[in-house]
Amino acid sequence: MRDSEITPSQVTDLFVHRSIAIFAGAGLSVDPPSFCPDWNEFRSMILHALLSCGSSAWLLDSTQEGRFYECLVGSFRADKTRQFKPEVFMELLHDRIGDHALDSLSILKGGSYNANHLFLARAAKLGHVAIIITTN
Repeated sequence: MRDSEITPSQVTDLFVHRSIAIFAGAGLSVDPPSFCPDWNEFRSMILHALLSCGSSAWLLDSTQEGRFYECLVGSFRADKTRQFKPEVFMELLHDRIGDHALDSLSILKGGSYNANHLFLARAAKLGHVAIIITTN
């Protein structure tokens, strides 16, 4: 075992001594019954809605639509390293359609908590974690 590896008993000790920091991403909320989309699914939902809304002429002409799709959808599928960070994607979308870009966030309102959320809440309530940092 390398020095940088942590054993399950060491993780338990960290919890007992209240010296653990939890870094939680949006993936924490994809499990049932929350079923929140992860970033890739959320981005795809936004793009699909934009490109399939009755007529996208209000947003892009046909030439722009093809380039937009190829740039933002095609490259995501082909090369995962070329993806825009969420904040860059939303900024580009906001630049194009204004505050309507923020309407897409309404899908994240409400919802249910799942076992991951319960675990974090209980660990925090019992004082087993020093800090929880989340993107949610």
